[in-house]
Amino acid sequence: VPTLVMPFLQWCEETKYGHVSCPPPAPLTCMCQIPARNVRVLAVYRECIKEHNLMYCNCQPLLLTLLGLGLFPGSPVRPTFTFDINHLLWASTFFLNGIPNVTAWTSALTAYLAQKGYDVPSLESLRKPFSKALQYFQLTQQRSNELMCTVVEAYR
Repeated sequence: VPTLVMPFLQWCEETKYGHVSCPPPAPLTCMCQIPARNVRVLAVYRECIKEHNLMYCNCQPLLLTLLGLGLFPGSPVRPTFTFDINHLLWASTFFLNGIPNVTAWTSALTAYLAQKGYDVPSLESLRKPFSKALQYFQLTQQRSNELMCTVVEAYR
């Protein structure tokens, strides 16, 4: 999570905290001389599910590539599911003001996406990655806020 704080703050700045779409990612320019790897991830948005085939390497880690697309991983290592950061922001706000029931949330999301005609993974296969993504996302948000408070205090 600590490595995600600065890229997350960069995403916040570039998208005005989710109000503007992410700019298209720059093509992978590898400096580490290690062949790039390809990974297939399912990106879960509030309105759809999309499959992404992404390239990454040691100098451009997968987590940074995902954040550049406005996605947050369901696992810090080899994620198969990713979630739209705006969706996680909405869920975080909802859970602050209501009962944090991840099972009900993912059940409603899978039912909604299935009604829209998407080939939705099973509830159980989506629940755990969503729960982990939300947990890591909230921790990243907290660490980002702490960093910003530290910077502001240093300049007072």
